[in-house]
Amino acid sequence: MNQRDKKQLQKVRKLFKKEIAKLKVNDLKLSLHADYKTKKLKIVYSVLIGLGADLHNKPITKKKTKYLYLKNVSLYEHEVLVVNLPKFIERIRTEVENSYKSIGTSEDKISYWHQIYVTQPMRNGTVEITKKTLKNDNLALKYLTEYLEIYDKRYLNIWSWLDGGKKCMTKFLRYKKSDNQTTKNKKVWSDGTTKTMYGHIKGFFNWLHHQVEGYPYGLISNIRVTPYKPNTKSFSDYEVGQIKNFINEYKDSLEWGWFIKMLVVMLETGVRISEVCKMKVGEINPQNMVWTFIGKGRYGGKERSVKIPTYVWDMIEELVVSEDGFKRTDKEYVFHALFYKVQDKVKYPNSWIKTEDKSVHISDEAFRKRFKMMVKELGLGEGLTPHTCRRYFITEMLKKTNGNIPLVAELVGHTDWSMVKRYTKSVLLDSSDVNVGLFDSNKVSIPIMITKKMRVQLKDLGYTESKIKTLLPEQAHEIIQRGF
Repeated sequence: MNQRDKKQLQKVRKLFKKEIAKLKVNDLKLSLHADYKTKKLKIVYSVLIGLGADLHNKPITKKKTKYLYLKNVSLYEHEVLVVNLPKFIERIRTEVENSYKSIGTSEDKISYWHQIYVTQPMRNGTVEITKKTLKNDNLALKYLTEYLEIYDKRYLNIWSWLDGGKKCMTKFLRYKKSDNQTTKNKKVWSDGTTKTMYGHIKGFFNWLHHQVEGYPYGLISNIRVTPYKPNTKSFSDYEVGQIKNFINEYKDSLEWGWFIKMLVVMLETGVRISEVCKMKVGEINPQNMVWTFIGKGRYGGKERSVKIPTYVWDMIEELVVSEDGFKRTDKEYVFHALFYKVQDKVKYPNSWIKTEDKSVHISDEAFRKRFKMMVKELGLGEGLTPHTCRRYFITEMLKKTNGNIPLVAELVGHTDWSMVKRYTKSVLLDSSDVNVGLFDSNKVSIPIMITKKMRVQLKDLGYTESKIKTLLPEQAHEIIQRGF
């Protein structure tokens, strides 16, 4: 190559760098060269190649230099280079991406285990995962993979996480909380969403420990996520009054009847929205009005019993017991899919059409939508959700029991007392009796169920398990109080 050619190459290289900057090519390291004989241009880049795996089954890789020969672009045809450069870069980018994907076996890929993780509801042998959890697992891993495809493809391999995995996860979480996202899903995550998604991804990597020999447990644990301030907001006195009036006015209406029954159950028992939606006829004992079910919890939850207040039972009895006094056998769920719609609200405002399906329960989403409608219609405060009903119950029960955190935790199905303790800051505790129910102002301050602690106390007083089963919560409380 003569001196003239060398000067031309320097000129074209400057132009090449300028165009690369314009195209914002940050994921590739590219350089421009020329063939000494033909004077044709070539773009130099690197790809990864796999060399097998080490003793820990971690893929061994090395970089290999490759060339994209531009057969139709000579040293003195820089205009052609500029016009076709985006096409050339796309070709190189495709090859580089394929090189990452070819490293190791398919079982080394996040995508491989992702599909297994979100399509098999049974984990660790016997634990059944809900559809909602599977959906969120899928979303979390989808967001992570989307990020890695753009910013760090090496972590698409599960073994790469052994070196720098925590750092990668921290960058990802910070990225999802920023306003400068370039991925498809650009919604900025809140503190709560960040914590939730981190939990789903952490659960995935911990699950890999049980699936892949030699894969460590707790690989991305103990990452400092943006501090999450729990929401302990309950209904205000004004909002409680509005809801009471709404319930009394519309509890028998076709449009709102099904929703109000579910709403009252949540307000008076503190159960979760998923628990009330899946409430089964077979779980209820009509004689003592006790609902026994498996509550929500990590990898399955535990059994818990909830006393249904008389007022609530009066509203839902027909959904559980038939007219002849027997448990209903025509359906599985108490709140089966049941709606009344008006085809033409203008011409025929009273032409209600019944739509029901006794084989399925009312979905969480259907209840949430109707809850939003109620909040809007009543002009209640922003930020209220169905979960506010649970917060209301916890807050009022803490008042009623003068801060008995263990009891309230047991009532709402929390094994960790700290989940309930956080509410004590927003509750004024005193010795006065505070009513839990919305519609009964004369309730005595007594437990609404016989707890494990009470059972132990009763046995110490000489009561057998069979005798305890015959006692009402009020009777048990009185016996413990008098000591005999």
